[in-house]
Amino acid sequence: MTSPVLTRDPARFVTEDEFLASDQWDGYELVDGVPVELNMGGLSAWIGTRVSRRFDEYTDDHGGAALAQDTPFKAWPDRPNHFRKPDAMYFAAGRFTDDTPPYGTIAIAPDIAVEVVSPADDAEGLRTKINEYLRAGVRLIWVVYPGSRDVDVIRASGENNRVAFDGVLSGEEIMPGFTLAVSDLFRGRR
Repeated sequence: MTSPVLTRDPARFVTEDEFLASDQWDGYELVDGVPVELNMGGLSAWIGTRVSRRFDEYTDDHGGAALAQDTPFKAWPDRPNHFRKPDAMYFAAGRFTDDTPPYGTIAIAPDIAVEVVSPADDAEGLRTKINEYLRAGVRLIWVVYPGSRDVDVIRASGENNRVAFDGVLSGEEIMPGFTLAVSDLFRGRR
């Protein structure tokens, strides 16, 4: 069976219920009712998985919840048919009952969202997504650039910086004691 090719054609409106009920939307975000393919490359998926694993290890001792790529969250009450899927997410301890995400929709913004830039990403789309995350209440965003092997750190406070390959990322007040060397994201890559 051939899958339909989806575009940003507004005529191809998909509701939240349709999006969540079908596995045909795996690898897609829902942007105001329009399924948009993520087109994540292998390296980007690998890096996102590494971050998710490190977040999950942190939760073993500190609580909270780590979720991997392709997990949709919605935190825009005025946009009911809108889901985003960061490449990694962390929810601080106490955000979910027993630090266990709900069986259904994640209806709150993560505390930390990670985006790993893929070859198909464009600057405007990435900036739009970051602004949406901030409006939803994400407190810390890491944008990982595999090409230059560095990370932009974007905070809800407006303070931002770039962390170079030889630098260290911090969970700041959201994940006290959590650190991750940027070089560890690219282990084996020179």
